[in-house]
Amino acid sequence: MSAGLSGPVLSSVQPTHVMDRCGYPAAMKSILVSAVALLALAGCGSKAAAKPAAPKTITVNGLIHLHDQYKYGSSDAGSSCQGYGGYADMAPGVSVVIYDSSQKVLVTTGLGQGVVAAIPDHVWGQCDFTFEAKNVPAGVGPYSVEVSHRGKIVFNEVDSHHVELTLGQPSF
Repeated sequence: MSAGLSGPVLSSVQPTHVMDRCGYPAAMKSILVSAVALLALAGCGSKAAAKPAAPKTITVNGLIHLHDQYKYGSSDAGSSCQGYGGYADMAPGVSVVIYDSSQKVLVTTGLGQGVVAAIPDHVWGQCDFTFEAKNVPAGVGPYSVEVSHRGKIVFNEVDSHHVELTLGQPSF
């Protein structure tokens, strides 16, 4: 310690503020540049968030049982089939139309290949057709389905995964 001085002696003096050439504190300039860069990046991210979501759709899956009297035996199960006579329009590719609650056409698809299905405990079988209607807008039901010219059948969205229809009278 030096004579006449009391308290600790500092060996070097550190400046508390470093100034840039324009007279602004360097730390403030660096904070300002960082804040501007962060805001610019945040603005880029908000464009992706503002993009509207794609409309929700459902897929309607259906099964049609055709009871065309005495045409299909249970022993024919698994073989291909189609309608005859008054049911001749029931064939692969025939139109299946899905409508919304205001009867606007939403989707048109076709029947799949008919397959003979055995009816348990009966000698006669039935011809089963399937269909799948994809990209049907959700939330516009109740819906209707029309196969060929057979009239519209109403169903709800909750039933859209399995719409089951029967045409003709079983020959039990």
